[in-house]
Amino acid sequence: MLFESAAGDNVRRAMLLLRSGWPWHFLLSGVVAFCSMSCKLVFGLQEESSAVLISAGSQWRYLATKHKPAENWYRLEFDDTSWPQGASGFGYGDDDDRTQIEGMRGHLDSMRIRHDFTLDTLRGVKKLYLYMRYDDAFIAYLNGTEILRSGVIERDGRQIVESHEARYFEEFSLSKAHKLLKKGVNTLAIVGFNRSRDSSDFSLHPVLTRKAVNNPQLPASLTVNERLQDVDYLLWRLEDQSSYLQLQRSDYRHDFSQIRRAIEQPLSPLNFAALLHKGIMKIGDAHAGVDVDFNAEGNRYLPILVADSSAGLLAIKTGSSSFLERDYPVLVAIDGRPIDYWLELASQYSPQASPQLVRYKAIRHLKSIDRLRQDAGDIPTTLIDITVQSFDGKRQLRRRLRTSYWRLSNASVAMGDSRLMDNNIGYLRIAKMKEDAVDEVVGYLMRLSESDGLIIDVRGNRGGRYHILRALYGFFVAEDAPDYVSNIAAYKLSSRFDEEHLHYRPTYRLQYDDWSAAQRRAIVDVIPRFKPEWRLPAGEFSDWHYMVLGKLPGANQFHYQKPVVVLCDAASFSATDGFLSAFAELPNVVLMGQASGGGSGATQSFSLPHSGVDIALSSMASFRPNGLLFDGRGIDVDITVLPAASDFISDSDAVLERGQQWIIQRRTTLSSR
Repeated sequence: MLFESAAGDNVRRAMLLLRSGWPWHFLLSGVVAFCSMSCKLVFGLQEESSAVLISAGSQWRYLATKHKPAENWYRLEFDDTSWPQGASGFGYGDDDDRTQIEGMRGHLDSMRIRHDFTLDTLRGVKKLYLYMRYDDAFIAYLNGTEILRSGVIERDGRQIVESHEARYFEEFSLSKAHKLLKKGVNTLAIVGFNRSRDSSDFSLHPVLTRKAVNNPQLPASLTVNERLQDVDYLLWRLEDQSSYLQLQRSDYRHDFSQIRRAIEQPLSPLNFAALLHKGIMKIGDAHAGVDVDFNAEGNRYLPILVADSSAGLLAIKTGSSSFLERDYPVLVAIDGRPIDYWLELASQYSPQASPQLVRYKAIRHLKSIDRLRQDAGDIPTTLIDITVQSFDGKRQLRRRLRTSYWRLSNASVAMGDSRLMDNNIGYLRIAKMKEDAVDEVVGYLMRLSESDGLIIDVRGNRGGRYHILRALYGFFVAEDAPDYVSNIAAYKLSSRFDEEHLHYRPTYRLQYDDWSAAQRRAIVDVIPRFKPEWRLPAGEFSDWHYMVLGKLPGANQFHYQKPVVVLCDAASFSATDGFLSAFAELPNVVLMGQASGGGSGATQSFSLPHSGVDIALSSMASFRPNGLLFDGRGIDVDITVLPAASDFISDSDAVLERGQQWIIQRRTTLSSR
């Protein structure tokens, strides 16, 4: 049915195009290619299903206890019948775990799981693939022999666990592990580690296959009834925990009625996930999404790198530092359609939030060109037409290329490490808002304390947590400066969220017992002036919570008073939005580059019961102290500077150079007073 529906629709499109004058031989080759792709899609799904040795959500034996397990717990012959059973993934804190490990937080930093699988023959098994969604680390054993570890190192007789977020299934290719397999029963055993017992979350979700597969969390097929039940479950979770569901005042129930009608037709699990994703994007929650690769069913990708610059979108040759065509760098059309047409299609996969975030994510989705071609009603083929033009727009060139089997990353500007640059200007690069980067970032700032100006670069920093903001803020305010409320938020009331739902940020109610006198004064002072631009639906949200910044007690923070430039762009997001919002209010600080993406949410994830699709939604409505939302706005810059086209094919950096110039001019102005 899937093949008949997909191929049949496109044959009918081809006949219409024939009548409109398209060359018959081009269309015939396209139909043959699409029919071939459709067959590959249908039979490929069956092949992937047979390749799976241990599937997502399968039943495992598990042990989560303070007591030391038997020394041979990971061996084939170990009797695990006394262990409880549960479906993978295992964990707590993310709300996407099928087996919740109650009582683990604060008490345990590891747990163990085992799964037996049977092989009737070893013929044709030349390699194994382990797909893992995990937080924070693991060691895996096959029939008693260690085959893989990630995030765990041995040092001085003890195990050191590194931090790792469970965002998606990661593929580990095991080229020699298949030699450990036996005809008959085999055992995969895994110990999962948390970096600390007090960690806010833990995840352990394995899939084992004998061939590389796409989207290991998706089943091979779904019935219409299973899809309908998943849609109903998603709608219930949206209304229960989505903080921004009513922000755009969209008719989401009408949208979901359309989704229900669409999924009554033959639909692959991947296209089902893509349909849900586009529905969720209309809400306007910048943190919302569906965690699957939407272009994995045999589709192909754009064969060029794309970059956004002051000259427009650029077409850059893969594997080299050059434009696709030296004298025609600007990308203006794909398959004869203007690039804005494709960006509009790609924006369906972007949250309908700030314009800069929509554009940034649409450009990222351009690479999934076959999926966009299907959305446009086109016949995907292995060839693609790329139209580029000169900088002055007077000359154009059309190139026909082969689409790529590989999903390429977008082109980016080369940003160096933190350092002291010419003219005694410091450069502090913050690529991620990670807790384990705090010491490194603060250490570099200490070494740059005698610089005559400082550039803090958070371009491309997609967020994380607020440890770096809290650690740095005190270096840029005077000793007697009052504390500052940087964020005011409330969470959606749900039985799933307790009163400490936002404490991890850390963000607390006014009644929080551990506020210092200075912090409480800052909150009391801001309350009368706080006028949120969006009135939260009555009775659906918690009390207001506050994040307060200031000098850290006992941290020995000097006061940096020289000119500061903070560089940002549309990829600066989430906790980086919070960083920019706070620094924008500091004296001697200028924000330069492009407005940030705009997003502030306590992301909660869960899996749909039948499809296994992982959904992320924000559970928090978050505001700046001036009452403006982060979501849908972002943080505006004082000076707009876009990357130059040459920045993507050389070591130049126009935005950084403009920041250096501003500091030099500012120093000259101050010294002349």
